[in-house]
Amino acid sequence: MNLLSTLSLRLDETLLPLFAGTPDTICLLDAPDYPNVGDPAIMLGTTYFLRKHFPKTKIFLISKNIYNDSADSIIESSDALLLQGGGSFGDIWPSHHAFRMMILEKFGHKKLIQLSQSIHFKDPAVLDRSKRLLAGARDFTIVARDNVSFAFAQQSFDARTVLAPDMAFAMGPLKATPANTDYACLMRTDKEVLQDSCGDIRAILTQAQASFEISDWLENRWGLDKLHGVTRRAVRHGLSPGLLARYGSIVFEIYARSRLNHGISLLSSGRTVITDRLHGHILSTLLGRPRILFDSLDGKVRSFHDTWLSGDKNAVFLSNMEEFRNHIFETRAAA
Repeated sequence: MNLLSTLSLRLDETLLPLFAGTPDTICLLDAPDYPNVGDPAIMLGTTYFLRKHFPKTKIFLISKNIYNDSADSIIESSDALLLQGGGSFGDIWPSHHAFRMMILEKFGHKKLIQLSQSIHFKDPAVLDRSKRLLAGARDFTIVARDNVSFAFAQQSFDARTVLAPDMAFAMGPLKATPANTDYACLMRTDKEVLQDSCGDIRAILTQAQASFEISDWLENRWGLDKLHGVTRRAVRHGLSPGLLARYGSIVFEIYARSRLNHGISLLSSGRTVITDRLHGHILSTLLGRPRILFDSLDGKVRSFHDTWLSGDKNAVFLSNMEEFRNHIFETRAAA
């Protein structure tokens, strides 16, 4: 069995027992309506997983940005509540974690599954409140997506904790478009960047006479204004967030697909991908592209790689620019 099949099977084996049967309705909360390609990829993997295993189940999608109390009846009526996976469990992205804790506080009597997350806390007060809310939940499961997060969750929270890969792997292999440059460099420009290396990368690749493009997939926001416009107009004309969750999930999925296609285009453009984004790594794996990797601020790229992808010979993890320079020149000389 190949790597991608193994990771997809691990998702099935870990997640399916958590549902304890076939739910009639599932509500996915914190659906992404923002440009970071990684989160729409996670959502599409989640909906693919759900439709594969529960083809007759109704799936509702609610984002943090459209939620208000009128959505509570949809949430309450759902048999299982799923919280979007990603890297927001903790205090790096506080608004998403606050939304998650609000859901937990209001619906702690429901079956709640936190899908595959990296976990990172710095603020003891945020951690303490999270501990209290998790301890009070009736049926809450944390799915950690790397060994470091899994160990932290087991030690810190009174909740069922399991280990599974990122939900994007449920999509299976992706089709790359033809490459037109040696290196596609996808480098963070947000607060999770560990160090701004773009200048050094540009200088080294130029010296090596390699062709390359450096970008971040936050820069192209195509479709975001359209998505927000549709949801705002729907609410303005009387379509509550609850009804939007019931009938408007196609809007979220169209947007997610547009963001995924944007990410595929960026990553496919290089014969090799250089990235410090976790989903730059994950999507390049699904596309079959070789990768040169750097870590992010919270260490989640390295933790995920070491947990699931350390045996992939198409991925090289580097710690600094000296290692990068040596790798590039050795690779170019051997070509």
